[in-house]
Amino acid sequence: MSSSLIPDHSFSPRESPSATPELQSESDRLKLLLDMTNTLVSNLECRDLLRTISASIRQVMRCDAVGVWVPDAEQVHLRQLAMDFPESNGFLKEDWLHPVDGSEVGRVFKSGQPVVLETRADFMCEWSIPVARAEAFESGCALPLISRNRTLGVLTLASRVENSFSREDVDFLMRAAGQVAVAIENALVYREITELKDKLALEKLYLEDEIRGEVDFEGIVGQSSALRRV
Repeated sequence: MSSSLIPDHSFSPRESPSATPELQSESDRLKLLLDMTNTLVSNLECRDLLRTISASIRQVMRCDAVGVWVPDAEQVHLRQLAMDFPESNGFLKEDWLHPVDGSEVGRVFKSGQPVVLETRADFMCEWSIPVARAEAFESGCALPLISRNRTLGVLTLASRVENSFSREDVDFLMRAAGQVAVAIENALVYREITELKDKLALEKLYLEDEIRGEVDFEGIVGQSSALRRV
């Protein structure tokens, strides 16, 4: 915490109007990280979990929209799996596909480095320009979701105010992005385990059918007394 946030002992924090908002913001951000940690152990389905996290980030960062993007199997497109945007004009939606190549979000996914769009002029790709205009976005921020040195997706924030995201904001959001990455990684592991269990269950049924077929004594044809006794 910078020295400007340390209260002067000659007066109480309530008597320092300039320090109080900063301290409150720091407290809100620390509480967000704690709440995200607690949310990760909940039983929410992945999309609902990411929606809950997105809403918390939007409220603390005081921006207009937060979205979580994940790649398809071929990593050609990114899909917006979850979004919190209560004041949307209807142009930005969940399940929209965003190309990995030739887009700000795709650049973040491929490079693993955050990108800050300070003004609407910084929205450069063919996909983001009309959306930014339709939703009245003036600035934005995109951060990689990295876990175990693997980029799992992208966290995006958008604001209807220019220059909404400072260097300090990006540093904090990278910590929050790490929490989101853990949520996605857990969901991927759970899905893999579920798919493996389903596969094993089908193989078990197949083997049971095979065994029943191999010991089908009613299908045995023979005339000897020994075989009949068997």
